[in-house]
Amino acid sequence: MKQLIKIFKFTLLLACSVYIVIFFSTNKEDLRLILNIHIYPLIFLCCLSVLYQFLHGYRFKVVLNKCSKSNLPFWDWLKIFMQTRFLNLIFPQFGNIYRSTTLKKNYNISYTNYISTFTSFAWMDTCFNLIFATIIILLFEPTLKILSLNMGFLLIGLSFVIIFLPILGLKILGKTKINFPKIVWIQSKLCEVLYTSLANLRDIKYISSIITLGFLILLRTILFYYILFYSFGIRPSLSILVIFYVLFKFSSFVVITPGNLGIQEIAFGFLSSQLGIGMSKGILVCAVGRVISTSVILLLGVFFGGIGLLQHRKDYSKNDIKQ
Repeated sequence: MKQLIKIFKFTLLLACSVYIVIFFSTNKEDLRLILNIHIYPLIFLCCLSVLYQFLHGYRFKVVLNKCSKSNLPFWDWLKIFMQTRFLNLIFPQFGNIYRSTTLKKNYNISYTNYISTFTSFAWMDTCFNLIFATIIILLFEPTLKILSLNMGFLLIGLSFVIIFLPILGLKILGKTKINFPKIVWIQSKLCEVLYTSLANLRDIKYISSIITLGFLILLRTILFYYILFYSFGIRPSLSILVIFYVLFKFSSFVVITPGNLGIQEIAFGFLSSQLGIGMSKGILVCAVGRVISTSVILLLGVFFGGIGLLQHRKDYSKNDIKQ
């Protein structure tokens, strides 16, 4: 089964890559738009990318501290966080294995607490993004449509689904009775993860921190994409930028190909074409943004000792992850 999944991912990545190559082979003039980007905007975009890593890392730490009832020093956590991102670029998912085993070994944070952290982070981040995007679109561009679908109403529906997903999950797991010990153990762990995500909502100070950091990340990302689009001669509205932000954040949690390479570019291109910007500009914005963020992660990863970890990667195998 795992082999079939790998083949599927590779085939999808290859198909997306071929499509993009064919697209620009027939739209060579659009590809030259990259030459319009000047050095100073690129430097500023790199600085914004560094800022994103720090904000994103700190926000993850806040959730980790809450779910695990620990208090990691920020610099120690930032080192682990950037090493993880660096390793995931070289060997997809290997960084996540390294992070979970390191937290367990050095800080006594269980794998269940780590999974609770990731689940809570992904859920709250998605809820925040959808709610904020819905508010912006309803206020500034309520008639905005993609494929004849009103984006405001679509985002309202998605928001309700995502918000109530943990509650629905707990109810389904609570009513499901299976007598296999291993399945019962997995079921209990899933209930623990979902319950932790919901219970944390009672802490007003914690939620305020998450919302504040989320808002800063949103402003940073909107500015990041505005500069990219502006470099290609496009001045997108706030509503359009918010939609691209939501797409960008979704692709961070739902990964199909490594880093969603190819898929994210085509998704940006399709969205751009539907919004009247042009498919080529959407693909280029995504591609240039990817190159900048990847370069920053590689540089920060090397700075925080990622090269040394690659040389000892066999020390962090999947067999190490046991409850």
